[in-house]
Parts: sequence; C-alpha cells; structure tokens
Amino acid sequence: MEIELKLLLAPNDLRSLPANPQVRALTRVVHRSALLHSVYFDTPDGDLRTRGVALRLRRDRKSTRLNSSHVKRSRMPSS
Repeated sequence: MEIELKLLLAPNDLRSLPANPQVRALTRVVHRSALLHSVYFDTPDGDLRTRGVALRLRRDRKSTRLNSSHVKRSRMPSS
C-alpha cells in the first residue's frame, strides 16, 4: 500500500511540523522508504497543466506505472 502525503506549508510552518501531535503519532508507525524515479509529462504549450491534469511515469525497483490525476490548479507548482 502506498500513501502519498502532499503538504503546502509556509517555511515557519515547516519548521514546527515535527512538533505537531498528529505528525508525532506517525513516527510510531513502522514505515519503510523506497527510491522512486518520477517523470512528469505535458505538451509544449502546457495544455495538461492548464486543465489541472498531471501525467506521471513512476519507476521503482519492481515496476513502472503511468498515472494521471486531476490536480487543483491552485495547488500546482508554477513553472
């Protein structure tokens, strides 16, 4: 199972994140890390990004997957 957590934080909030009780509770869970290689695709004119679509090719030691997802444009990084 994969859980992906994305956070949009101001620098001061990032520094205080480890002290957050909910984040501290996560440290009690057994977790593992994995090396992932991700490549994101778009058209030359940025049509996917304009429509709030992310197209990603992700590779790990065991598999390669192509994923697409709808992303709120306000949360997409600027190019």
